[in-house]
Amino acid sequence: MFITENQMWILMSTALFCLLLFFILVIQGFKIRKWKKKYYKMMGGKDFKTLEEMLTKYNHQVSNILENVEEILDRQKRVDEKLDCTVQKVGMVRYNAFHDMGSDLSYSIALLDGRDDGVVISAIHGRDFCNTYAKPVIKGESTYKLTAEEILAMDRAKKQTVYI
Repeated sequence: MFITENQMWILMSTALFCLLLFFILVIQGFKIRKWKKKYYKMMGGKDFKTLEEMLTKYNHQVSNILENVEEILDRQKRVDEKLDCTVQKVGMVRYNAFHDMGSDLSYSIALLDGRDDGVVISAIHGRDFCNTYAKPVIKGESTYKLTAEEILAMDRAKKQTVYI
């Protein structure tokens, strides 16, 4: 009885309810499409099917990068050790060894590494000759007697900043 009397209202309310569900379905479809775009953007495209797959791949890449960084740090340490033995400080003095000569033709040059080891080279130029002397330097000192110009060249070299 109730159904037969209100059949028209039941049918219209059912149709409206179906129409409401259809609109909700369309709205949800748009929202899902929007979320899919964000998901693919976050996942770096459609290459990955799951977040777990993406994280596994990136974790493997990070492990490889960390291994490479360790290798680079080891190489850098070896280079730093070798660099400490290279010429890093240079000091030079030009002077007139003989006052009857007209110019500063003689010179002393100190070549030192990071530990102040190296050599002092002096070239004495005269009118008819040129003599060259090399004196070893260990920890900023030489076992040979140094001239005032050689000491000045070493002092200039020691004052240079070492960039390591």
